[in-house]
Amino acid sequence: MEDKLGCLLWVLLGGVVILLWLGWNSKLRYAIQYGADFDRITISDAPHDCDWDRAPLGNKGCHYKKDVVVIKVGTDPKTGKPIVSYDEGKTWTFTTADSPVTPSVTIYYEKVEDQ
Repeated sequence: MEDKLGCLLWVLLGGVVILLWLGWNSKLRYAIQYGADFDRITISDAPHDCDWDRAPLGNKGCHYKKDVVVIKVGTDPKTGKPIVSYDEGKTWTFTTADSPVTPSVTIYYEKVEDQ
């Protein structure tokens, strides 16, 4: 029993190390978190023009906020019609078979001016 517990702990530790090595903002993290395919995950590069250590040195009066947009698709249990959610499954709307929507995750950065 102790061998199984020790093995499980090593597997969990290995998973954490892999996530840290790949970076928390990686496709693997979002694939696990949202159950999305790798080819349906888009991550834009983080901008650096607000960084303190970029020329000219000092406070730039801005920062970037990370936004994650998740599109989920499914089937309405009552009608069997395809449905789509653009807010991580909080609300769902019907979609037509003529315009199918694919599930995806998009990560982008929005510039915020400091007050």
